[in-house]
Amino acid sequence: MENYKDYIKAEIKNLEAIEIKEQNIDGQDTIMFTIALNKKIFTFIVFHSTHDGLVIIQTFTTFHASYSAPDVEFYQILDEMNLSSVLGNLFFTKEGENHHISYRSNYLSREDDFNGHSSFKEFLAASVGMIDKYDGELAIL
Repeated sequence: MENYKDYIKAEIKNLEAIEIKEQNIDGQDTIMFTIALNKKIFTFIVFHSTHDGLVIIQTFTTFHASYSAPDVEFYQILDEMNLSSVLGNLFFTKEGENHHISYRSNYLSREDDFNGHSSFKEFLAASVGMIDKYDGELAIL
């Protein structure tokens, strides 16, 4: 079912995203896009696939700030922030000596129900909305 990708891209465009492009990362199909939130540009990666009649989607993005070595208290703050999200979670990623906070959310649908179904549109908008919310909260830490 290839047309599910067109539906994903159409919903991404509805978010006023820019630079929407398909890419294969280590054998995984993705759609990447950038969007402005809080006057910052965020790059989102939407991993997608189908399996046994299901459409499986995961969104991923990383916040701009980097941290040298997060302590236990910082992990506890992230845990508390994660309590406000029903879709995904915040976690640390490491790049060299720097740590970044990333966000991941997951969506699953039957292929037959996916195209045109409002739940994906709501999922995508809510995932982007969580980044907007968390970016504001992380800015004051």
